[in-house]
Amino acid sequence: SGLAKVIQKVFEDRGRPNGFIAGEEISGAFVVGLRYGNGTLNRKTDGTAKVYWQGPSVGFDFGGNASKVFTLVYGLESTEDLFQRYPGVEGSFYFVAGVGVNYQQGGDVILAPVRTGVGLRAGANVGYLPQDVELFAGAVKDNIARFHELENEEVSQEVIRAAELAGVHDLVKGLPNGYETDIGEGGAVLSGGQRQRVALARALFGDPSFLVLDEPNSSLDNDGEEALFRALATLKEAGRTLVMIAHRPRALDHVDKILVLRGGRVEMFGPREEVLERLTGSRTAVPKVTAGADAPGQPA
Repeated sequence: SGLAKVIQKVFEDRGRPNGFIAGEEISGAFVVGLRYGNGTLNRKTDGTAKVYWQGPSVGFDFGGNASKVFTLVYGLESTEDLFQRYPGVEGSFYFVAGVGVNYQQGGDVILAPVRTGVGLRAGANVGYLPQDVELFAGAVKDNIARFHELENEEVSQEVIRAAELAGVHDLVKGLPNGYETDIGEGGAVLSGGQRQRVALARALFGDPSFLVLDEPNSSLDNDGEEALFRALATLKEAGRTLVMIAHRPRALDHVDKILVLRGGRVEMFGPREEVLERLTGSRTAVPKVTAGADAPGQPA
């Protein structure tokens, strides 16, 4: 299997490790962002210790949404030596059948994190809805299609499918020139909620495998929220992976796992019901929440 070949490759390169970390992590970056993780360090000499980490994520790791990660540790003399920065070792990436590893070194300590599903980093079909929506002067259809050339009926139908999934098709048809309507610089012709729904259609254009939504319902009315939640349900049923940053509680009804950040650090991470129960019992203010939704049957 791909996993066995990757482990064998690490052993050939580095020999047998003197420790390992078994854990899971979540990555919700758009182009560049952070990966957060937690796990258990296992060493023969020191036993076990709980560890947490965060680091840069460039591109998207399909399956990085609350995925399992197994890290081989080399040159670790004491548990305290683990807690430092680990730059990547140039040219060390190795990938087989959806499983990849790259070496990271800090001083004498070398980490070899093994992750699955990393192939999408090389060019994933990704949809992104930012919190601050930017639309451009031009037709609605061109904004949804990200100004790709629309030369045939098939692509035009793809625009309509994205608009229907985002629940904005009827709204667009009601505009003076339908999908040909020029919405002006920044989408000035549209209201804030309408701009967000058109931007959602843009994120859904091309049937993305991985969708990142930053406060997707911040400007939506009830109808817009219902359209958003229907789209999320449809995408999950279709096997898509979703990451959503949210403050409004209604959005959390549609996720499987929740990551809570406070001061840029992971405070809670786990199944939705478990984390919400802990948040409800907490007397402190609710910090930023990153929520993950997994396709049926996929690991969280």
